[in-house]
Amino acid sequence: MEKIKNTIGKKLSPVLVEIETALFENQTYFEKLNIDAKPNFTLEGFRAGLKIFMDVCLDKMYENDLKNNKSLNEMEQHAYDFGTAIKILISDYLNIDTTKLY
Repeated sequence: MEKIKNTIGKKLSPVLVEIETALFENQTYFEKLNIDAKPNFTLEGFRAGLKIFMDVCLDKMYENDLKNNKSLNEMEQHAYDFGTAIKILISDYLNIDTTKLY
């Protein structure tokens, strides 16, 4: 049986770099004008950014866990602990309940 390889990360990486570049350009533009202008993301934009952040982090965590010969159960617990820590940070610092985003 042929193993299917997921390539969504490679497909989306150029788009993510483009978004990163736009954010840096926006920040630089307002800094040059000496204006402290926050980008004003919507809650939906925050949710999308969080989804992207979680996916890229879990992708790298999976690579690291494989390299460190973790069992599937250990990897599952590691991912759960990471998600819980992020949920708590967002709740504590942003007063957003991530369980209500979807």
